[in-house]
Amino acid sequence: MRIFALTVAMTSLAALFFGCASPERGEISPPVPLAKQQELYETLRNRDPQAPHLVELPPGSPEFPQNPKNPLTKAGVQLGRWLFYDPIISGDNTMSCSSCHVQSLGFADRKRFSPGIHGQNMGRNTMALANLAWSRNFFWDGRAPSLEAQAVIPIQEPKELDQPMTGLIEELKRHPVYPAMFGLAFGNTEITEERIGRAIGQFVASIVSFEAPLDEIERVDVGLKREDEISPEFLEFRLTKADKITKDTLNLCAKCHRGVDRHGNATGLYGGYRMANNGLEQGQFKAPTLRNIALTPPYMHDGRFDTLEEVLDHYDHGVKDFGGLSPALREANEQPKKLNLSPEAKKKILIYLNLMTDKALLQNKNYSNPFR
Repeated sequence: MRIFALTVAMTSLAALFFGCASPERGEISPPVPLAKQQELYETLRNRDPQAPHLVELPPGSPEFPQNPKNPLTKAGVQLGRWLFYDPIISGDNTMSCSSCHVQSLGFADRKRFSPGIHGQNMGRNTMALANLAWSRNFFWDGRAPSLEAQAVIPIQEPKELDQPMTGLIEELKRHPVYPAMFGLAFGNTEITEERIGRAIGQFVASIVSFEAPLDEIERVDVGLKREDEISPEFLEFRLTKADKITKDTLNLCAKCHRGVDRHGNATGLYGGYRMANNGLEQGQFKAPTLRNIALTPPYMHDGRFDTLEEVLDHYDHGVKDFGGLSPALREANEQPKKLNLSPEAKKKILIYLNLMTDKALLQNKNYSNPFR
């Protein structure tokens, strides 16, 4: 929600003294200390920067899907992390990717529409980031075919970071540290749009989330843990023991909100993004992950719902008919499906959704701002 200052002058003073953005634009990212970049570069240079970056996953997690066209390396992931948090990528050097993708908020921002450097709203809600290495097609409309392609679009979008790629490349070339950092990541100091996309793509791919309470519960369900190895209050939420209406509703949700299970197959509610449609037909959008969903209001592509209760009420009895409505949301007579959930069933489903919050993701230093 926007909070309007009493006067424009007061808003400007707040931005000046506290480093906060005015309501008319996106959140300001602090300048990056050059001395810190030089220190980080020297440390990385002495630690086998070309070695593979190993993504740590809990036991039983799906195998990490390395991209043969852009394999993760220590230097590549760290360069991408730098670019993700550095406001140098915006046209006025005040915003970064992290201005809208905030780690403590599940890499979203809790705004209905995120404003760019000129204060223009994007028109769609910011999507959370987690487990995107398993995904295909990005943005709400699925227009980007890869993480690498997705990474460079917001940089050049006039309503977002509004930084022409030629201008960014020249800034990075003139920078005292970035050319050498590109050299660590790619073998020489050449800086190109492709390499910028590959670096950011590597960092985002490295962001994984498999440590929510529901993950612990599932490990019991699949035999990776004993019941006495998890908190007793979680036992009643084992999916194998859920009542029929709860299980049926969660399975219905899983038809669109699909992810990856412990064996790497498409399944219910545990993994990353998966394309629900091609994003080109009217009213059809990519179904986002439900992981960390309790942290990322407002909801839907247009941020129309402030709470998960409102979302559940919508799918319970508020779905409207239109040509692109998913078959999963239609009854046998082709009318929009009504779940008619009892208050108790809604309560249980909301508990399941909250059990998808992965606090480890929010605190993992590998994903945090490296310059602080």
